[in-house]
Amino acid sequence: MSEKGDASREPSITACVINYQGEEYLDATLMALRQAKVSLAEVLVVDDASTDGSVALLERDHLDVELVRLSENCGPAGARNVGFRRATSDLVLFIDNDVAVAPDTPALLARSLRLHPRAVLAMPRVIYAHDPDTIQYDGAASHFIGLMKLENEDRPLSAAAVRTREIQSLVTACFMIDRSRWGGAGPFDDSFGYVLEDHDLGLRARILGHVILAVPADCFHGLGTRGLSLRQTGTYAERRVIGLIRNRWRLLLKNYEARTLIVLSPILLAFECFQLAGAIKKGWVGQWLVAIRSILQARKSIRIDRSAVQAARRSRDCQILTGGPIPFSGVLFQGRLERMAGHILDGAAGAYWRFARGLI
Repeated sequence: MSEKGDASREPSITACVINYQGEEYLDATLMALRQAKVSLAEVLVVDDASTDGSVALLERDHLDVELVRLSENCGPAGARNVGFRRATSDLVLFIDNDVAVAPDTPALLARSLRLHPRAVLAMPRVIYAHDPDTIQYDGAASHFIGLMKLENEDRPLSAAAVRTREIQSLVTACFMIDRSRWGGAGPFDDSFGYVLEDHDLGLRARILGHVILAVPADCFHGLGTRGLSLRQTGTYAERRVIGLIRNRWRLLLKNYEARTLIVLSPILLAFECFQLAGAIKKGWVGQWLVAIRSILQARKSIRIDRSAVQAARRSRDCQILTGGPIPFSGVLFQGRLERMAGHILDGAAGAYWRFARGLI
């Protein structure tokens, strides 16, 4: 990698690649980092106990990166926390192993953070690698149901925003964090492991009064991990199903104000009944039970985490949460009956939010 630049002219940036089974992507990902227009202080690769040829590839062809090997798979949340602690720079650029950053993206993210003193997190536009004229997403919002709502999803790149803007949550395929502004503790909740760990970070950042930025810079997103990525499989892997159900409840119970949970309880219960019905139809009852059992077993740790979040709160839920259609993936609705049920739930949720938002 390029040598560290003069601190008076360039920011010190650590790039941290989170890798799990990413042998097919790593060459392109690391080559893109080598072409960055700003010098990188270091490049870390945190390998989350891969069983493919990733480690052999890195040890053979990429001796200029620092490889951090985890002995067991802890998911992207835990792996990013390891990278956060190992980094030597205040600015850490996290990227997934299937993401190639444009040459000016690290510098643009760093500049945006420098110009916005309350900003702690910044993310670029995420563009499909196989369709570079289309934005996959460009920021995120916090839907009151407990899910992330992607902004500018599947829009033409020609319609992209040209100014940096504040957003309510973020997707962590590629983002930069300022460690000096965040503080000493790792930003991710290790217990989330995989799925919604990024939305939990975005929601907590806003609760703590921080600003999150969407920056007009680009990165190109591949197809993800085989067997796990929705873009790879076209369907929901068992680990994803369990993670979505479990982690949504963990996010709600830990982060939402008590008043918000009380006001929203009827629609949250209706949503869970809908989710259970969908699990029965799709043969996911086992996964649903595993997820709910996990939440019940973790109730003590959730209470502890909740106390810490609420004690540090600087922003109200009413300043963060939003309504609109429930952000389901279209993959979930494969038949007329399922699409009809989705429309009914959307209508009920929209009507309830119009009633509830003034009470939160």
